[in-house]
Amino acid sequence: MAFCPSCGKALPPNGVCECGYNAAAAQAQNSVKPAAGASGAAGSGAFGEAINAFVGAFKNPATNSQGVFTGKISTSAGFILAGAYCLITWITLMLMFLGKGAIINAGGNSMGMKFLPSFLFGLLGAVVFVIVRFISSILIYVFSKNNAVNIPQIFAAQCVDVVLPACIILVGSFFTFIAIYFAVFFFILYGFIVVYQQIDLIKRLSGNVNSDKLFIRYVIYILCMALILTILYLCYTKVTTAMGNFI
Repeated sequence: MAFCPSCGKALPPNGVCECGYNAAAAQAQNSVKPAAGASGAAGSGAFGEAINAFVGAFKNPATNSQGVFTGKISTSAGFILAGAYCLITWITLMLMFLGKGAIINAGGNSMGMKFLPSFLFGLLGAVVFVIVRFISSILIYVFSKNNAVNIPQIFAAQCVDVVLPACIILVGSFFTFIAIYFAVFFFILYGFIVVYQQIDLIKRLSGNVNSDKLFIRYVIYILCMALILTILYLCYTKVTTAMGNFI
């Protein structure tokens, strides 16, 4: 029995899944070879796919990442977006450290860090964010129980999904120069969108699973992520505190 690579459900005899995936159309698309000499125009090559996926995140925020499972977006394009995500997160955290609220002095006033520690702590934080995405991909693979996909594909799909929330926190980082409360607002918004996307991904990859079983998987997944994030946060604060003594 064949399964839909997009949502994991069993494909009917006509090869058309209720989620919109068409096996015949996908096979026809994969059989088309790019013309010789075709370069990185939008839609051709991993960079072109990454650009299209970036734009598509704003046009179709809920369904854009499905292209990874249907073959429309390659895993390589997802990894390119992972690099873009790391860069955006780096800039975001650096701006937040430079803005108000990174340090609270003895008088209770909030102030920003100097450039070098902001630069280094932002880079470290960006790497941690990407690691969290990869760990999350492993957990989604485990809890979805879908053998039709693999961890690199799920990670690539998450990197496609992260475009919109990453841009949201980038915008929020500029508000830290006014007050830290604005940054908190945008980070909360970012967090809720990310949780929704990851739970939706588990649901799509799980296929026809009982709602109660899905709920249990969601709860266990969130508990695992909360534990991992807490550990990483404690490690990050320990490292930044230790580094801060030498910068």
